[in-house]
Amino acid sequence: MNITYKEQLSKHVENIFMGYSKHGLHICDIATGGGKSYTIGKLTCQYYPEKFDRIVILCVQNKLVNSMNREIDHFINSEGSLISSSDKMVIENNPEVITQAIKNGYFKKLLEEMCYQIGEQKNANYKVDEIQYNYNAVKKIYEGLTGLIKTLDESGKNDYILNHINEGEAKLRKVVRGFFDTYKRHLEKTKQLKKVSLETILNKFQSLIKVYPQVDYRRKKVLLMTVHKAMYGIDPIISEKIYLQDIAEKNKKTLILFDESDQAAVAMRTAIIDQSIDNAGGSKRFAKGYNGYLQYKDLIDNPEQIANQYYGDLLEKCLNKAKDITNSNWKKAVGDILPYKNIFLSNYEELETYRRGVFFSGPALKINISPKGNNTNSYICYKKNDRHFYLVHVKDASMLTKEYAMAIPLDRFLSLIISNTTSIKAQLRKVISDSLKKSREQFEAEEKKVSANTATTNYYLGYPTLEREIHTLFSRFETTSEYQFEQQINEFMTNRKNLFVSDGSSKMKLPDFSVYSQGVQLYQEEIDERDNLHRVRLSCREISTTPEKILIDLVNTDGTSVVLCSATASCWSVVSNYDIKYLKQTLGEKVHVLSKDERETFDCLVDKTYPSVHQIKVVPLERYEYDDKRENAIVLPDKYKQMFSPNALEGGLADRWFKITYRELKKTTKNINDIQFQLYRLFQFIEAYYWFFTHNDIHSMIFFQNRTGDKDKDQISVLSCLIDGTFKNMTCTLEDEIPSDWENKHIRISKDWEDVESNILSELSQDKDAKLMLISAYGSFKAGANMQYEIPEGLEYTSGDNWVNEGEKLKKDWDAIYVQSPTSYLMINEDGNEMTFEKSLYNAMLTLMMLYERGCLSKADVTQWLYYALSNNFMFSEKRNPGIVKDKAAWAQTTVEQAIGRLCRTRNKPYTTYILFDESMKPFFDASNMEKSLTKEFRALATYILSHQDKKEERIDLEEIMRCNDANYAQAQLDRLRRIALRYTPHKQDEDEYDDDIEEEDELPYNVKISQIMYQNYKQTIIRKPVIATIEDLNENDKRLTFMPKCYGNWKRNSASELNYYCDERLKVCPKENGKLFPYPISPSYVRLDVLMKNPIIKSHFEKNGFATTWEKEGMILHPQILATDYAGEIGEEAFKAILLHYTDCTEKDIKHLEGKDYELADFVITNEDGNYRIAFDVKNMNPKVDHNDKESDMPTTQKREIKRKRLGCELITVNMLYMDAAGMDEIREIHGVIDVNGNIIPSAIERIQKLVNKNNI
Repeated sequence: MNITYKEQLSKHVENIFMGYSKHGLHICDIATGGGKSYTIGKLTCQYYPEKFDRIVILCVQNKLVNSMNREIDHFINSEGSLISSSDKMVIENNPEVITQAIKNGYFKKLLEEMCYQIGEQKNANYKVDEIQYNYNAVKKIYEGLTGLIKTLDESGKNDYILNHINEGEAKLRKVVRGFFDTYKRHLEKTKQLKKVSLETILNKFQSLIKVYPQVDYRRKKVLLMTVHKAMYGIDPIISEKIYLQDIAEKNKKTLILFDESDQAAVAMRTAIIDQSIDNAGGSKRFAKGYNGYLQYKDLIDNPEQIANQYYGDLLEKCLNKAKDITNSNWKKAVGDILPYKNIFLSNYEELETYRRGVFFSGPALKINISPKGNNTNSYICYKKNDRHFYLVHVKDASMLTKEYAMAIPLDRFLSLIISNTTSIKAQLRKVISDSLKKSREQFEAEEKKVSANTATTNYYLGYPTLEREIHTLFSRFETTSEYQFEQQINEFMTNRKNLFVSDGSSKMKLPDFSVYSQGVQLYQEEIDERDNLHRVRLSCREISTTPEKILIDLVNTDGTSVVLCSATASCWSVVSNYDIKYLKQTLGEKVHVLSKDERETFDCLVDKTYPSVHQIKVVPLERYEYDDKRENAIVLPDKYKQMFSPNALEGGLADRWFKITYRELKKTTKNINDIQFQLYRLFQFIEAYYWFFTHNDIHSMIFFQNRTGDKDKDQISVLSCLIDGTFKNMTCTLEDEIPSDWENKHIRISKDWEDVESNILSELSQDKDAKLMLISAYGSFKAGANMQYEIPEGLEYTSGDNWVNEGEKLKKDWDAIYVQSPTSYLMINEDGNEMTFEKSLYNAMLTLMMLYERGCLSKADVTQWLYYALSNNFMFSEKRNPGIVKDKAAWAQTTVEQAIGRLCRTRNKPYTTYILFDESMKPFFDASNMEKSLTKEFRALATYILSHQDKKEERIDLEEIMRCNDANYAQAQLDRLRRIALRYTPHKQDEDEYDDDIEEEDELPYNVKISQIMYQNYKQTIIRKPVIATIEDLNENDKRLTFMPKCYGNWKRNSASELNYYCDERLKVCPKENGKLFPYPISPSYVRLDVLMKNPIIKSHFEKNGFATTWEKEGMILHPQILATDYAGEIGEEAFKAILLHYTDCTEKDIKHLEGKDYELADFVITNEDGNYRIAFDVKNMNPKVDHNDKESDMPTTQKREIKRKRLGCELITVNMLYMDAAGMDEIREIHGVIDVNGNIIPSAIERIQKLVNKNNI
């Protein structure tokens, strides 16, 4: 029997999705029209249940949840189904759930059951006052909410009433939870039951599950919900809320499927921002600033006044510890000055334009924000005998010493505040964690005892939760800010800032300093204008988590498979998707993508399901620009004039329209370029509508533009009427202004999907002669909108191999589409509403840092744009930031691809599908973004554009910008890592704090220990892999330095493997046009690798240990500054080790690398048999031609060496691998060269080394 292409395609897609039973992150980017939803529905019933304990399907809209639910229902009762309808649950939004429960009487029935159970307890002579009180609260809110719902039904849609219903629903849920909490406690306290199970509650209150179906979600095999719902949490009423990040339960295999996953990323980001504003918006934004710290300080000031009944002496110990740490940190930075509550501005400044602050992304990045060109810095200052601080702005801190007793930079002051607050939270966490552990152990022991006497497995209520334990702790303090503290500690304890990797049988905690783990904080200097003294308050806007972090945590939960499913799931842009690059680098082998064969087979089979006669015509519309921009030269171009109807031309209406339009544009735009921009868009509408009207085979056309069509309604109506001649039917004529009452029967302007579905699609379905152009914005119908319509009788079309369910009428796709060049990449939205601005600002904060993480922006770029965002002057574009071009191109291409996807829903097609496109989108199309599955229609557009692109010579090398940004990012991270790792080595004491780590007496702080481990890993990676083919060459061990992938770049090298680069005045790597050429090309000879490899002993040692003996000609190479410093030093150290092992009697076990507080006091020491240090070596691989004198900022080398010798308790010998002619600092303790320029051993040096090392010489 012949198998159809549709059946082959179905089987192929099924095989792809069956592969997602493997744990990890799967990126499924097969194009639209391949039956993904059908396959998910089928496998959810017939395959996944035997592979997973739970299947969670997340969609971006309710209609998509319902659609996916219908797909599952097609199979759930089939012969091969492994689940039944009772195993599946759609988790709806809370207000919808309660509205239905009130309307259908289920809530009233629940109240009756509550009343009955209270009566039963009364009859049994138990006290019921507390339960009765809770019942009365439920009844009262229920009655109020019932009235609101009734009013809404009578008045129609009303946002004000809806808001009150939402608030009422949340209150009702809270008191219902309170009722069952009290009832459970009552049953256990009166010893009617040892433990109350879920089954007990559901048996006694049978309406509860009808009112709140989610109460039983734990027993369901399949859960469907929106991403928004998952982010805000499932509230099971009688147990704690479950959020998306917790949905993969331990010891359970979970499949989590994100439908339209790139839009899910944006939905998650939006939810995180909305939650951040809810938690810390308005006056709450001061709770995490300086005021917030003072509140935490108040908590710990009097530990002896807090009850010790629950925690014993642990709480007091931890509070005292927090007090000691914070006082010590404060004293170190500020001295004996008290932490006064008030800060005043030292000088009057223009308050209207006052925008300053400090921006953090974890401890690794801080940015001072101030107006461009303003060279002053912010300082917190104190005058003797005052009882407040001053905020002062000056260029140089030395100007403050006369007037103030103390001056500390604001960024350092804030770092101190963050560090101290974290120290307090860390001590509170110890108490909570210890107490929670004990509570859970006790509960589990009791549960085991009770379960031993029952035949079935029950879910017992009251399992100790983190939320309750946190509440219990803060109840001891009797503070008015209880809720605020509870919220912040919960976030602190659940929001990891690290990655966990396997280290043998245990897990190692590695700090991840990316924005995805660290989030962002913007501290703003805010002046209180209502205060006569103009106090300054330090507010804090914070985003503490990201979609990427949530995904990584889910994937790292054992037994979890996460599938990102969308035609544009692999989009490279961070603005419109998850950061796929970061996910791949962080998760490594856990990420699975479609193979080239899977993609090509899919596309080939999809193409074969299309009608064989179906064609696609791509039509470019030019971006018209006037060569002569003088006013008298700005006229309606003849090309567009000829598109007006003969009657309009005869009446001079084309020229009159242009004259009116030009006059209006001059009033509303800033300059001729803005006018030209508006005109080009109107000209493209003229051309698109002319094409639509003059092609009889086009019955339906979608016109996608950047903004909603209602803003252009009058122009669209007038132009369409002037082109098709229907202006003659209008009641008013075109005189001195654009009429507002003209309407065209062919035009539909809409952004409302319900309107499109019920009116526009039905009109096309009912009349074969209907001819409609729908004008809408890109964002209106993105999320899986199925815009196909039923085929009216008598309409000509061509049919392919269709996906049709029995009994359904055939539907066809639209005939034509116009796509405008996308522009709304990243912007601050303005509508005069403060909340709109706040959301845009939060989004800008996070997106700018994501672009920085990607290498698209430098730190200086982020600084500048944060100020513009804060000032609401944010005109972000690739012209001002060429580094974002690649990201914007991926974003724009995705936007267009999703729009074209509206034409690819069926295999019933017009004979020709027309795709009209704005030619100014051409630069956004990049062949590298096309290496994925594409629909036939989008492939036709992309192929056309790529074959018609203008080959312009790029003035700026975009790759170079990103490479330089990555190099500086990596260097800053390495400098910081090195500084922490070398915390205990002799150096000038600087002002840098060492994160928020807590040093426990003689123990090594964890951040110092882990920095040393990461730095050692880094050194091993660079000596083995100075050049890699791709980032995939880095294994899990290499990536213990979490930013290791950023240490490589595609640097251009000549035939001698020399790398030339440019640097600025601060010696930072920069693009060619921004700096000077570094005087020495970086090459194997610059780092002396060529000379070292001339020595057979050293070369053999390198080969034996897997160290690179040369640099591969092709591939990604370490950044030049890493090669010149760290790499050169590491190969020198290993070369000397080779010499030691060959020419002396010491063995590998005698050579010890120092750790802990002795780390890097020497490169290594030779130990005696008793473990004591015999001699230490500090190895240099210096370039003999380069100056090696001490820098002014450094501690003198002689002083460093003296301190090191004393601490080591043995001699420290400094060795340079290559012979150096220059005079040394200490002839006795220096060896000026071990090999010469030809790699030959210098005998006198070997003799000296042998005397120093060999045991028989000691």
